Amino acid sequence: MKEILGDTYGVIVYQEQVMEIAKALAGFTLGEADLLRKAMGKKDDVLMELQKAHFLEGRRGTESPRRRRPRSST
Repeated sequence: MKEILGDTYGVIVYQEQVMEIAKALAGFTLGEADLLRKAMGKKDDVLMELQKAHFLEGRRGTESPRRRRPRSST
């Protein structure tokens, strides 16, 4: 994340940063990351919900076991 957001002091400013974060955190391809960017740019709620599910699923698949947060039992 530092490499992606370092120039903007940790703040997501550019659409390209959204794409790079999706690739780094959820294993998105460049095309998938572009769909996410477009959904956010157009504020398309339906497409964003689909992309959110895809992002979370990808995140589960790329997360290393030692970095996983324990799930609460509530």
